[in-house]
Order: sequence, then C-alpha cells, then structure tokens
Amino acid sequence: TRGPAHAAPAPIYPARQPGARPYNRAALFSELNRNKRGLALDLRRPAAVALLRDLAARADVLVESFSPRVLPSWGLDDTALARLNPRLVVVHMPAFGSCGPYRDAVALGSGLDLMTGLAGVTGQPGPPLLAGVALPDPVAGATAALATLAALRWRERSGHGLRVEVAQWEAALQLVGPWLIAGVPAPRSPADLDPPAAPRGVYPCRGRDTWLALAVQSVSEWASLCAALGAPDLAADPRFASAADRAQHGAALEVALAARTRLCNRFALAAKLQRAGVAAGVVRRPADVARDAQLDARGFFLEISHREAGTHRYPGVPWRCDVWPAPPRAPAPCFGAHNAAVLRDWLGLDAADVARLLADGALAAAPRV
Repeated sequence: TRGPAHAAPAPIYPARQPGARPYNRAALFSELNRNKRGLALDLRRPAAVALLRDLAARADVLVESFSPRVLPSWGLDDTALARLNPRLVVVHMPAFGSCGPYRDAVALGSGLDLMTGLAGVTGQPGPPLLAGVALPDPVAGATAALATLAALRWRERSGHGLRVEVAQWEAALQLVGPWLIAGVPAPRSPADLDPPAAPRGVYPCRGRDTWLALAVQSVSEWASLCAALGAPDLAADPRFASAADRAQHGAALEVALAARTRLCNRFALAAKLQRAGVAAGVVRRPADVARDAQLDARGFFLEISHREAGTHRYPGVPWRCDVWPAPPRAPAPCFGAHNAAVLRDWLGLDAADVARLLADGALAAAPRV
C-alpha cells in the first residue's frame, strides 16, 4: 500500500500530489500503519536474512504473507524457525494455502474478490462487479489476528509455539457461505433477496448523484412510504397492492418511486421514513462520513501529523474501554524510519553496525527496484 517509488499525481496521495517520496505519502498506508515501527530489510541480501533470523529468535509472533516457497528459500521453513525459537507463533497468510494446485499462485485482494464469487453477487444483474474496496484483504487480516490470539493462548497453556496457516482465499470464502451451502445461483436483484422486500433498492434524490436506500417488508411500511412521498396514487394503484404485486410489477414500481424520490432531500426523506418505521438510509460518500456530526460528537476522528504526508484527520479505533488510555497518535512510519531503533532495541546493534548494514545493502532507507 506504499505505492511505487516514482509516481504521477493520483487520488491515493494527499491533494493528489505524490511528492518526492510518494512511498511516504500514500493515504492507505498512512491510515493502516499508524503506531507501528518500520524496519526495511532487503531480503535478497544474506546479511538481511541473518537479521531476520535474529529477530525471529526473539519474537513472540512472525506473520508473513508471501507465497509458500519464499521463507524456505531463505532457510526459514517451519522446522528452522522452531529450532530458532521454540515459543514462536508463526502465522502464514498465503493467497491459496501451502498445498494444492494453486499453492504457488499469488494474488491481490481484488483478484480474490473474483475468485470467491463475491463479484458475482455484488450489484444488479449484469457483469461481475467488484466492491469499492477489496473485501478479502481486511477479512483475511481480521481472521489472522484472531488466529494469532488463539495461538498465543495455546502457547500459554502448552509452553511452546505453533504454526498457523490462514489462506486468504479461504478466509474470504466465509463471506459467500450462504450461497455455497445453498448451491443455487446467487441473487443479483433486490427481488431475489431474503427476506423478501418490495420495493428494495437505491433511489435518486434531489441534487447531483445523491441517493437513498430503502426496503419495504409489510403492508404498513408500504403505506408509510407512500404517505412520506405524498403519493396516494401509488397506495391506491392495484399493481402495487401487495408485496407479490409490487415484485411482479417491479420495473414500473422503480420508475414511479424514482420520479418521486428525485424531488426529495435525501436526509429529510430518510429521517421521515425512519420515524415511520421504514428501513431507509442515506447513501453516503466518504466525504459525507468525514463530516458526520455523530462521529464528531464521539471524537472518532484523530488529527495526526505526518512528516511527509502532512496533517489529516484519521479514523479512530472502533472500541472503547474505561481502563485504557486515549488511542495513540503516532503516524505511520516513513520507509525504514526505525531501522536503527529496532535493531538497537531488539539486537543491541550500535550506530556503526547500522551504518555498515546500510552500506552493504542489507538495510534500506528507500525502496529499491
């Protein structure tokens, strides 16, 4: 998520500007890697692999997401790691697992999105559609975090480490479990979804590219929707008398509803429908969420200054506890920012050692092609 060493202006950078070192300005990296330290090892160099071995010998957990052939190529297979540190928890996150015909394949989250079938159940009928973000990425990360905690609990009880494997594809398949179990084609239209609802979908509102999502599941909700829209003609239309009728005449219903919602302010209509017991909500863009009064009232956003990316508001942590202090606000590390600090704290190396490793190429202060 750091992005390339050299880049053109793009939305992934603050104000679209990559700057002289775009790898230190990428917004997603800055958001995901706060409160961490950055050590940059060039593992093509034997001295860097030796450093990794020394770090693993002192670590509680090693998490890696290479293909299964990479760590063994450095002499760091599971047997070697267990000899280095019998209490080490090793968490492997290959794309497809350590065995099977896809073993050595690599993948990005968007590719796994397609492999799971998620793209085939997203959106309306038509070609497969990727979600706005690569959902398999955070799902695999959260699954691996849970597996890591379970392995550490095992270590507390047994006294020794554990090898854990979280195939990212398999983690993401949890999202399509109902369709895997049902063994039927996935729904691609609101009328096919369960529980049944008609109307159910996203409707245009007043203004440019503004939308409201709603779902109606009962006679009373349909009456409330018609009242909120000031549309007694829809309530009296025999084509829309029951949920089955509305589903049967779905195309006409969509046109009729859109003609009325397009006249309404999306926030006002959502509030009116919610008060009437109709499931409805404004479709928001990230910029809308960033200015949300509820999140501001809870102090969710944190203002953090980064040496190269600048000062911005970042999402806070999604949990709270009275006995924990306020969330830490350290920015994401610049590339190799903590080379010296990590090697000093973990391995006792001094400035001369770090300078020699930099000169030899085992450490890096900037990406290398």
